[in-house]
Amino acid sequence: LFFPESWRNFRQWLLLRTGTDSPKRIAIPDSAVPGWKGSWKKFLIELMYLRAKWMLYPNFRNQTSFSTNHLEPGEHIAAKANTLDHDPADFTVPLLRHEFASLLPGGALPRRADQLPRLDLFSNITDAATARNKGVELAMSLGEE
Repeated sequence: LFFPESWRNFRQWLLLRTGTDSPKRIAIPDSAVPGWKGSWKKFLIELMYLRAKWMLYPNFRNQTSFSTNHLEPGEHIAAKANTLDHDPADFTVPLLRHEFASLLPGGALPRRADQLPRLDLFSNITDAATARNKGVELAMSLGEE
């Protein structure tokens, strides 16, 4: 769930990154993200890395989720240049169909998001200060702030 401020920030970043004066490649160390060709998520991950932002992913049993991929035709699924046959089982997950608080430790989310464990882009446990430092370091190497 993104609130308006997050979407505005992302939209500004996307316009900057797809503009003519934009660096063509932002290399997050050890990441495959820069190689993604037409993915908007590539730009979202860049922005989140640079600004030490986090995504909250559910981790329910059986990969149950709030949303799933319905394999609509697009960039990767059913694209003319794509020769892969996609098995829906590889892309879809069961949907959560009931109230989920009972599935959480203690029956509720922590009162503050900063009480949740944080994983970096590579699933290593980290903290906000380390993430901020890595983002600042990359931004400085690009000539940003």
